[in-house]
Amino acid sequence: MDADNVASSRTIDGNGGVLDGIRETDHGLARAAIHSRSAAHLVYRRGAHRRCARRTTMANNLMLLSNSFSHGLGPLEHAMDALAEVFAGGHQVLFVGYAGSNPDAYTEATRSVLASLGLAVTGAHRTPDPRVAITQADAVFVGGGNAFRLLHAVQRNGLLTAIRDRVRAGMPYVGVSAGANLACPTIRTTNDMPIVEPETLAALALIPFQINPHYPTAHPQDGHLIETRDQRLTEFLEENDVPVLGLCDGSWLRVSGSRAELGGTSNGRLFYRGHRPRDIEPGDDLTQLLHTSPTYDSPLTYAACWHANS
Repeated sequence: MDADNVASSRTIDGNGGVLDGIRETDHGLARAAIHSRSAAHLVYRRGAHRRCARRTTMANNLMLLSNSFSHGLGPLEHAMDALAEVFAGGHQVLFVGYAGSNPDAYTEATRSVLASLGLAVTGAHRTPDPRVAITQADAVFVGGGNAFRLLHAVQRNGLLTAIRDRVRAGMPYVGVSAGANLACPTIRTTNDMPIVEPETLAALALIPFQINPHYPTAHPQDGHLIETRDQRLTEFLEENDVPVLGLCDGSWLRVSGSRAELGGTSNGRLFYRGHRPRDIEPGDDLTQLLHTSPTYDSPLTYAACWHANS
């Protein structure tokens, strides 16, 4: 990231507000949102089972993309400069293509694209033991497809812990669509149909919040899609107190060291319990999300919902 982009970026605070002089224009609404968030935290059902994700060492070299293809461009062409930065200094990439229906073809397509960066790609599904292969790779690339199929395969092959340990130790991780979902604490905010049943929905937890890929763009014809997606994510927040980052196609989350920001050419949308969704732009500083303490299975009671809407 160059100095000009850093200087012009906005910072999103822990309540979903925008710092650096750009804030919610309706201050009354902002105060009400903060109040409703407090109410939501205080009025959980007594005896409800609350699961807080443990605070662990987060990964520090991630690129989580919404999509591989952008209109009028070749595969990953919209993100090649950023990918070159993530993979810098490495040569061997382990490609995890379990989410797709044809891992061989998917691996070959990825190999062709990354060859232009001087990278050698090995398909995890073709190695004798993927757990050994991950220890020999310089980076891991997890492709898109169906998130349930991906998680099921990674669990079955014993890769979940192996990937998590290597990435938290500094290995670069690139995830597209389902691969971005896998980087979250769970895959609960995927858009996919559960075509298989994983042992659990718990995923890599490389970041302490959720991602929703393929978030609809703000084109007029997509209005009904935005309304439907927002409703589904609001329902998720009724049951879980965890921020959700909606990534429009063409955008990605970049984590480099202790900093996180939105990259790409498209916007995103940030969801918090007790707040209206907030649009974010490429270059916005999302570092505060890395300090999230997520709480799963913590449903709001009717009393909390009433406070949040009063």
